[in-house]
Amino acid sequence: MQKEVSIAEARQSLPAFVHMVETSHAIHLTRRGKQVAVLLSLAEYQRLQGRQPLGLWDAISAFQASRTADSDSLCDEDFEGLRDRTSERDFEW
Repeated sequence: MQKEVSIAEARQSLPAFVHMVETSHAIHLTRRGKQVAVLLSLAEYQRLQGRQPLGLWDAISAFQASRTADSDSLCDEDFEGLRDRTSERDFEW
C-alpha cells in the first residue's frame, strides 16, 4: 500500500518522512488531493536512474566486455576509473 500525505503535512513532519522512506517505500505527496511528487530514498532514486553501484560480477563482466579480442596484456589504462577516489579513509600510521 502506498502512503499519501499532503505537502503541508510533509512540511511539518519532513524528518520523520525522510526516515520512513529510508526504511520502507516511497511517499506520494499530494496537493489538493492530487499526487504531484514522490519522496523516496537516495538508493531507490539511484536505482531508478541506473546509477546503482555494480556488484563484483557485474564489474567483471563490464570489464571483460570492454576488452578487445586482440589485447593480450593489461596496461595501466585498463585500470583507470575502476577505483572510487571520492571517499577516503582517515587513519594514523
